[in-house]
Amino acid sequence: MPGPGLYLEVLGVYESGEIGRDMDFWKAMDIDPENEEEVFKVFPHRIVDAILESNYHRVETDLKNGVDPSGYSLTGKPLLFYALQKKVDVSIFFLLLLHGADPSAPTRLGPTIIDSLQYCREECHRFDTDEIGRCLLAVGGKIMSLEGLQEICLSKKSAENLELAIKNGSDITQISPLHIIADCGTVGMVDGFLKYYPDMLNDLYHGETALQLGIRQGQPAVAAKLIDEGIDLNPEGSLPGRSVLDDAFDAGREIIIKALLKRHEMKSEESQAELRSLIWRRRE
Repeated sequence: MPGPGLYLEVLGVYESGEIGRDMDFWKAMDIDPENEEEVFKVFPHRIVDAILESNYHRVETDLKNGVDPSGYSLTGKPLLFYALQKKVDVSIFFLLLLHGADPSAPTRLGPTIIDSLQYCREECHRFDTDEIGRCLLAVGGKIMSLEGLQEICLSKKSAENLELAIKNGSDITQISPLHIIADCGTVGMVDGFLKYYPDMLNDLYHGETALQLGIRQGQPAVAAKLIDEGIDLNPEGSLPGRSVLDDAFDAGREIIIKALLKRHEMKSEESQAELRSLIWRRRE
């Protein structure tokens, strides 16, 4: 199926009354523009009304008659996107999936359906509503953006959902994923992510490690997990300034301090002196 850009072009052709003039366009699509039934099978804008009306029987009939479940409306939105709107009964969403709708269809709001959910939070169901997100992942759905990973971080089965997304071929390596997990994810997500991408443990984002972000964002369990996994406490290229131990004491999180004290780096004279200094300042 062609991408949303072509559908917007088709919309322009229809609205300008020039349908049939650009024969090269239709020839490339292998469609006879004068054959309305053929056009609407590929650009099934009529089924959108049935979806928005939660007309299960009509949607099912159209699908059985050959309308592509992965099709787009003439405004460039996949049918699954309409089925996710709050006013639409969730059974329509499952019906489209049952008929083979693409769970990773790009939308005008994001690279995939899941990636688009945060942009339409007022009108669309959330990731965890009736396990919509889980179902999208179960049938091969992908995420490709920061927003998509945030949706998974905030879901009930976040660690399992992340593993599903990675197994589905989601490319999240370009969006500082460990930092997003440190910001709003879980210990289980850290485990799952590092199983597939252990080399990204010490990646920096704006000169900051995922550990520093986790401490700052009030994620003590995640921060302690990163320390246990061996994250570099003073990586080359990080911004100069406060030490991780200093941040941990300021956060007042015992779990982080205990994890730090287990590390061999903390046995050095310099670290022990810093530790005594921090304890002394706390007493003042």
